Amino acid sequence: MKPLISYLMAASGFYRFFAERKIPKIVSSPFDGANLAVCTTAKHVCAIAAQFRCLTESLEQLENMDRSLIENKPCFVLTAGLENAVSASAEKQKIMHETKVIWDGLQKDLTSRFVGSHHLIAEKSDHMIPFRQPELIVYAVQELIKTCSGTQEP
Repeated sequence: MKPLISYLMAASGFYRFFAERKIPKIVSSPFDGANLAVCTTAKHVCAIAAQFRCLTESLEQLENMDRSLIENKPCFVLTAGLENAVSASAEKQKIMHETKVIWDGLQKDLTSRFVGSHHLIAEKSDHMIPFRQPELIVYAVQELIKTCSGTQEP
């Protein structure tokens, strides 16, 4: 979809109207309304469109980079332990499960590319780890700081 059309649809409230009525609730928590309000603004929609336009360039940069520059750097990979709780048809649930299996494999692969890396599974979280288990993010950052400052081996 062209950026101008996306912007106009978001600015007119079309996305929010559609989202409130057609898209199943992904999360059931107090920030649902705020999350929906933010995700359907023109600014958010345009930011997402810009990210997708840059995706190809980013993937090319990753493909062509000198991996030896980062392979000895400390790395924590946080992975959601739960699948998103979306009410969807059995076929869509199957696709979502297969996607999660693939994603988990990619997360393990990413972890294996760094010496001394850590892979943490957020057992009580779906995609929303920062909201569901923020303590894991704090832990990972603290451990990275310790590792980088030399107070602990990776």
